[in-house]
Amino acid sequence: ITAGSTLVFSSRSLGDFLYETNQYALAQKSYQIHYSVFGDDQSLVGLYNSSILILDYDMIIRLFPSVKKEMFESDWDYGRVLSEYLIALHYLTSEESIDLFFDEADRLYPTLLENDWIDFFVPFTDVIATGSVETLRKVIRYLEGKLSEFPTPVMQAAAYTQMAVAYKEIGDLKKAEEMMQKADELDPQ
Repeated sequence: ITAGSTLVFSSRSLGDFLYETNQYALAQKSYQIHYSVFGDDQSLVGLYNSSILILDYDMIIRLFPSVKKEMFESDWDYGRVLSEYLIALHYLTSEESIDLFFDEADRLYPTLLENDWIDFFVPFTDVIATGSVETLRKVIRYLEGKLSEFPTPVMQAAAYTQMAVAYKEIGDLKKAEEMMQKADELDPQ
């Protein structure tokens, strides 16, 4: 019992050491032990961050309700947390169920807009890089529908840029060029 108790008590410190030495899979296990017993914020942060680094999308989705609850009471990077959740959701959602990704993006959009709007676009990069032609068309329709909601020209330019990349992936180079021109007009930088 003493050896087991000591292991549980020191699992967060071990997780910190493993995390700092880039042994993220082992760090995740240590943090998971500590978090399951004590449920403290620091082990949750370590568990979530190590899960992100090893691309454990299932763990990211399972932790998201706890992380979401805790992030408003601490100094978590909201944009990153929400963005990583959407990326995980994309990778774990079948092509037939991709509308779940767009529904969650809609639901989380106001929080992302308040904190760090650029993180709203990060998951779309993954969707565009890995999605089917039909999913890419959904990305384009979704972003076109959001254009009027984006409050700044820079955000609108980011949407046009994402649509340009999606059109390029589909093979519609003329439309991709048109989207990039619109993006450049809105944000010439």
